[in-house]
Amino acid sequence: MSAQGAVIVLCCLLVVGVLVVMLSSIAGRLDRLHIRLATTHASLNRQLIDRAAATADVAHSGALDSACSVLLLAAADTARHATTQAAQRGDVWGRDDVESALSVDLRAVLGRPDAVAAAWHSKTARPLLVELAESCDRVRLARRFHDDLTARTAAVRRQRLVRLLHLAGHAAWPVVVELDDEPPAALLVAADHAGPMPPAT
Repeated sequence: MSAQGAVIVLCCLLVVGVLVVMLSSIAGRLDRLHIRLATTHASLNRQLIDRAAATADVAHSGALDSACSVLLLAAADTARHATTQAAQRGDVWGRDDVESALSVDLRAVLGRPDAVAAAWHSKTARPLLVELAESCDRVRLARRFHDDLTARTAAVRRQRLVRLLHLAGHAAWPVVVELDDEPPAALLVAADHAGPMPPAT
């Protein structure tokens, strides 16, 4: 083989090597993104379950009038039931409307300062209200983190090389969570000014 032929072969091998490394890097990045996405999905799911439980605790606390208690308890039970059904069907979400409805009901009951102030007088309910406020805030943060990671994963998967070579394998397309997660503002303000709760005795 001539020197020129050897150089061409070496150049071809170098190009192939670079391509292999590049594709391997993209595939590895996609794999890590999908793993992180599954983790953030599980985290958001957990936060939504916790929010429904915290809502039910406040509804049972006796700090709200009967109509508000029934409204929140019904919304929390519906959310928990929808979670069970979605898990049985294997849906990625399938319960956005129900969770959004819970957000709407929470704002209707605890979105006004006077309503929160009335419930805040109950020493038994106060730590439950703080926990609900924190749970609502965690849901909002978890969804934003999930959707940010979803957008980044989708951007990588839209790359021409990724689509052409099917580097994402059989992983499901990342889905943005269309969810109303706006918490009741008055409840958050009250919880922010509550300070640390005294230890239970």
